[in-house]
Amino acid sequence: MTEHVEGIGGKIVYESRKAVVAYKNRILLLKLDLDNLTLGHDALDGDWDLPGGRINEGESAEDALKREVREEVGIEVSVVSDLNDFEFYPSSGVVVRGKNLFCMASSDCVVLDKTRSKQHSSYIWASTEDAASYSMPTWMKKGIKLSERYMQR
Repeated sequence: MTEHVEGIGGKIVYESRKAVVAYKNRILLLKLDLDNLTLGHDALDGDWDLPGGRINEGESAEDALKREVREEVGIEVSVVSDLNDFEFYPSSGVVVRGKNLFCMASSDCVVLDKTRSKQHSSYIWASTEDAASYSMPTWMKKGIKLSERYMQR
């Protein structure tokens, strides 16, 4: 069951985390599968995404992020730092609030498992500079820009 709370004005508020996943000075970007979008992705304003998702009841934010990354791309990550907050409105009466976190990947061997996560069709490892040119929400781009301070030099 997904954790949610009633917000101001009766809106349902979901808590979420997204990962700016780095491996060898590259950031993992996921291509949204427009035929298999789930709650929230139709409001993301772009074709590209970061791994992550909502926090389940009884789950810590860090554990949720690690689980989501593992489910979506098959990679283990370690969380390094918070980057920035975000908020978007996937539908009437629903708010998704969360944080982008900088994470280091254990490898660059991405596995898009369609039995676990159908929302992404492909991926790319991009430099932080190149990532700015991809179509995604500004709050994701901000997280990627902020991640530059943690990238290995």
